Amino acid sequence: MSRAAERAPDVILDVDYENGAFVLVLANIGDDLACEVRVTFAPKLVGIAGSRTVSEAGVFRKLPYLRPEKAIRVFLDSAPLLFARRKRNAFRAEVRYRDRRGKDYSQTFVHDLDAYRDLPEVRSVGGPPPERP
Repeated sequence: MSRAAERAPDVILDVDYENGAFVLVLANIGDDLACEVRVTFAPKLVGIAGSRTVSEAGVFRKLPYLRPEKAIRVFLDSAPLLFARRKRNAFRAEVRYRDRRGKDYSQTFVHDLDAYRDLPEVRSVGGPPPERP
């Protein structure tokens, strides 16, 4: 099998929790181009203080391609606002895409943001955060 035949895209939808906020991460962790990337969420994700259906953003509905090692980060909401709005914060994301040869791929990712509910939050008290060496 040739090296070119072994290459394949691998697109994931993950969640990062940073500084008390949730960020959706759509990333190609594979080693080939992903084409026609689509993400379907169930239920729909409402974020940004309840003002926007984040799961309907264009990047999730119609992304022509996603190169290897590329990650697109989309702010979902702050944890306090998200937890105040919903009783259950679980969702499923189905990620569909094709490789450059036209082969179809589909993966489903299940996330439960309530797992982050009890994490302590670090806040800066007076002044800027310390500089890194």
